[in-house]
Amino acid sequence: MNYLLGEKIARARNAKKLTQEQLACRLNISRQTVSHWENDDSQPNVEMLLKLMQVLELEAGDLLKVE
Repeated sequence: MNYLLGEKIARARNAKKLTQEQLACRLNISRQTVSHWENDDSQPNVEMLLKLMQVLELEAGDLLKVE
């Protein structure tokens, strides 16, 4: 399946059993920012993508690969 970036972030967050608030806290951002990413209203910048990969224990391809 070809998931949008926001859906990939949400799936990875849920797999780690994190709330949006918990993920936001670990990234030092607001919960609303996480919500915007997951709804594809905005996208994380490169720095945030790197932090997301670290916190969610993902490889770059897991988030960025288009199938």
